[in-house]
Amino acid sequence: MRNIPICSVLGFLLICMGCGQQSQPAVYSGTIEGKEIAVQSELGGIVKSMTLEEGSRVEKNQKTAELASEEYRLRIDEAKAMADAAKAKLDEAGAGSRTEKIREAVAKVEQAQALSEQASSKTRTVEAQMSVLAANKAQLMNKLEGARNTLAYQQSRLKKAETLGQAGAISEQEIETLRETVNQAQTIVYDIEKQMSTIDAQMNQTRQEEIAGKAAQASAEAGVRAAQANLDLLRAGDTNYTLRGLLAQKEAADSKLAQAKLLLGKTIVRAPETGTILRKHVEAGEVIKPGATLYTLLKKGELEVVVYVPEASLNQVKTGQKAFVRVDAYPNRSFSGTVTRIASQAEFTPKNVQTPDERTKMVFAVTIKLTDGLNELKPGMPADITFAQTKEGARP
Repeated sequence: MRNIPICSVLGFLLICMGCGQQSQPAVYSGTIEGKEIAVQSELGGIVKSMTLEEGSRVEKNQKTAELASEEYRLRIDEAKAMADAAKAKLDEAGAGSRTEKIREAVAKVEQAQALSEQASSKTRTVEAQMSVLAANKAQLMNKLEGARNTLAYQQSRLKKAETLGQAGAISEQEIETLRETVNQAQTIVYDIEKQMSTIDAQMNQTRQEEIAGKAAQASAEAGVRAAQANLDLLRAGDTNYTLRGLLAQKEAADSKLAQAKLLLGKTIVRAPETGTILRKHVEAGEVIKPGATLYTLLKKGELEVVVYVPEASLNQVKTGQKAFVRVDAYPNRSFSGTVTRIASQAEFTPKNVQTPDERTKMVFAVTIKLTDGLNELKPGMPADITFAQTKEGARP
């Protein structure tokens, strides 16, 4: 029998042991998520229209909603009038004040005061109308509550009568009378609800008139101040100091006009990114505050998966490392991704990820951003993830 050197046997065993130690890359489970973006309004006010529904595709800068703009248009008119007046004053002051224009300036002051009083009177009228509508609505709400209670009571009586009728303890005529009473009670409830809807519509319209009226009143009061200032200037005469003041007024008026135009533009709410509308939070006719979220948008082309890696395996994962993603919908295909974030603090494994025994382990959340398959993969798909173990990043 041929003798085999002991060193050869040991080498062979070491090679075999090394081969046995090689294992498949660990597989981590997660769910594909999309990037949600809030579509918000910078301004507050009444929502005039909501142009999109849930599931709608939307392009970046596409119109998604519009707010009532009457107040902002009035602001532009007011600012433009002030800018024009400031320019006229500056031009006139540069040429020297003319005494013959004082009488005309007095007339303008009186005219502006009349317009201001007219606007103020209209505002008071609208406010009174709103108070009456609010009182009527309160009365209707009380009537509606009573009508609903009456309907419930009559329905209860009818139900008992029908039970007695089945036993022959009450006539069909009496039951039919109770049915008619229930129908009448139901009709009363419907009528009151219809009146409530009418009052709500009237209050919404009156509220818009109130906003426009207050803006018109403010514009008229500004006109009074401007006319009075012009009259005072004509009576006092112009100096270099006055000219500098008028120049500053013109620049301020121009700035206010630019700001008013900017605000008007913001009554159109546009999509910040291209994507799909996930949720619609507001309906037309509602009153919103500045910063209110109108829609939730799922941004196109940005998908990620969060997996939880045990502390002992964290040294095998690095930011920028390539990862491979598999989903049940495409069993024969592997999609690529890149590690973008690794949590700086450990946490307990989420209960919906692993078995009860593994939930007590400390893990680190690792986020993988998908780099391909963006048209095939969808938010909500369960996914299995492996991390590249070689520099070449060969697919497992």
